[in-house]
Amino acid sequence: MFAISGAVPMEIATALISALSGLIGVALGGWLTFRNASKEKLIELRRNTYGSILHELSQIQQVIDVADECISHVGWDRYFTSETEQQHTQKIVGHMSELRKKSSAEYLIISDGFRNLLDEMNKEMSSSDAEYYEEDDTFDRAIAKYRPLLLAQAKKEVIG
Repeated sequence: MFAISGAVPMEIATALISALSGLIGVALGGWLTFRNASKEKLIELRRNTYGSILHELSQIQQVIDVADECISHVGWDRYFTSETEQQHTQKIVGHMSELRKKSSAEYLIISDGFRNLLDEMNKEMSSSDAEYYEEDDTFDRAIAKYRPLLLAQAKKEVIG
């Protein structure tokens, strides 16, 4: 009835190989797209998280700068017994609280490098056994030292 020639199995094999190659290509393309989308999502999440943390550090630095200006006008003793000092302290405490909340809430988003810098900054802030005004100076120096390092780390991770 029907004769099976050698050409028919070859055509079938060619069609199967073509279909299989197409499926592998589609699967690989989908995987690469998913991987890139996941990476972009992580970068966006880090951009928002790092932006919030750096904003709080910037706000703290502004309060410190205003406090330094007040101290230069009225002196240490008058400043540290004033209501202005209490207001500045409350602002700094509020910003540090927000910074810690954000870094805790986004723990899985923050890279090890960024987290290590935050941990080093916190350790340096609390490393002094000095008098109150000297502790403030330790705090100020830690902010001034680590804020640019954290900014550089964030740029490296988010911008590339």
